[in-house]
Amino acid sequence: MYKKLFPLLLLSTLLTFSLPRAHATPQDTTIGDGTAASCQTQDAANALSGAVSLGGTINFNCGPGVVEIVVNTNATNETVIINGDGKIALSGDHLRQIFFVYGTGNLTLNDLTLQYGEAGLGGAIFVDDQASATINGGFFISNHASTNGGAIYNEGNLTINGSNLGSNSTSGNGGAFTTTAAPLPFTTPTSSTIKP
Repeated sequence: MYKKLFPLLLLSTLLTFSLPRAHATPQDTTIGDGTAASCQTQDAANALSGAVSLGGTINFNCGPGVVEIVVNTNATNETVIINGDGKIALSGDHLRQIFFVYGTGNLTLNDLTLQYGEAGLGGAIFVDDQASATINGGFFISNHASTNGGAIYNEGNLTINGSNLGSNSTSGNGGAFTTTAAPLPFTTPTSSTIKP
């Protein structure tokens, strides 16, 4: 009897693992349990990366003060909204880019600080040609790109509102940001401070 069932079980298993899978459902995620320490672990950085890749709204519960979180490179092709409430600083630790938005990804950052990002293009953020990023408030500090776009490198759609892009650098063009797409899908920064 087992000899007859084995081929059917094998075929069923192969079909289950080879069928295309739908995108994961975006979720609302909160990083931290109310203390700064809960947000400053590798587990918290991994939770942020996982939430960014899935899409949805991300909030932080890291206590009352400003908290620096050393993060992984967070890549997404989903719609993601991240709320920092002026208390969260995401750091690339002078080693990595902070956000990579590709495909049809749509990233919105609200009142976050992105600092110490490092990459070839866009030290803090890279926006691919079909992707979008909206920056509302917050700061970009001491990000570096070895080629172009010290803080942000944009090939897609970029909107910046009420943000401070200061003290970012590059060996190439655009200490604050570089945008390359044509026609230019860039919204002029509103109430923003942009410094080299």
